[in-house]
Amino acid sequence: MDIQKAIELRLQGLSYEKIGRELGVSNQRVHQVLTGYRPKPTDRLKERRRRYRSNWRKAHPDLVAIKNRKMTERRKLLVITHYGNGKAQCVKCGFTDIRALTLDHIDYCGANHRGKKGQVLYSFLLRNNYPDGFQTLCMNCQWIKRHQNSEWRMPSHK
Repeated sequence: MDIQKAIELRLQGLSYEKIGRELGVSNQRVHQVLTGYRPKPTDRLKERRRRYRSNWRKAHPDLVAIKNRKMTERRKLLVITHYGNGKAQCVKCGFTDIRALTLDHIDYCGANHRGKKGQVLYSFLLRNNYPDGFQTLCMNCQWIKRHQNSEWRMPSHK
């Protein structure tokens, strides 16, 4: 089908049906071409794409690991920066090495998030628009706070 001709005919006010008759195609096809319609992928196509991605991941584990590590670092930096008052630093002492910065529950409500460690907790916070109750601390300040407030988890007895 001549797309340019279809556009000219549409600009002249012809309906999709008349343009289709003129060009020897259906009015649905004229509509698809002129509006840029793309059909939704079928289940077969979705499955083929899923298999391709899965096979690619298996064939390139080193690239997948790099991508995951970068995404993890980016997510941690976003969360740490937000809870560090706009900077990636400890809110108590100002320490800035991201490797030693952690997220602290201000009121020791960590039991609510037990099991959500690292990446899962960061994802939770991002998904929920940074809820209150957290702050960025370096590991030294985290341990000092934990000791001063007796915030240690008692071992479970069986």
